[in-house]
Amino acid sequence: MERASFFRFSGRANRTQFWKFVLIVQMPIQLAVGGVMAYLAIKYGSCRLVYSQMSFLDVCWFCLCAVALVLVTVLSMPITVRRLHDLNLSGWWLLLILGLNSIKVLRIPLLLIFVVVMGCIRGTQSHNRFGDCVCTKTDDFGGVDGALNEGPFVE
Repeated sequence: MERASFFRFSGRANRTQFWKFVLIVQMPIQLAVGGVMAYLAIKYGSCRLVYSQMSFLDVCWFCLCAVALVLVTVLSMPITVRRLHDLNLSGWWLLLILGLNSIKVLRIPLLLIFVVVMGCIRGTQSHNRFGDCVCTKTDDFGGVDGALNEGPFVE
């Protein structure tokens, strides 16, 4: 994945590019942040961390986690918009997903469904309003004849 594509909202991104970002960048950062936050919650006996009770080092870890979450959120927006473009959808649909993310009860199930659907549905196979097709014969998990290119999610 080229470095410049991290900040580009125009164009299209296929399933391979999307999953590379999710598995190589997004998931490790979120798992690390989750681990640190779980450690801090266990150490201080609450999910509501109070800065006055925390040591300076723990506050630094907490701030580092906050910066990491902001960074991964900002970096995930362009690839998500380009993936939506590949599905011939406007990038403004991302606002709906972010809005649904604010509903605490629905947060995890909806985000998991969104990521899996975004990663499984094949994009449009020809030119669409967002650009030319980014897929090749060897693209998307095994090529045209690959087993993962068959099934209910394939057009």
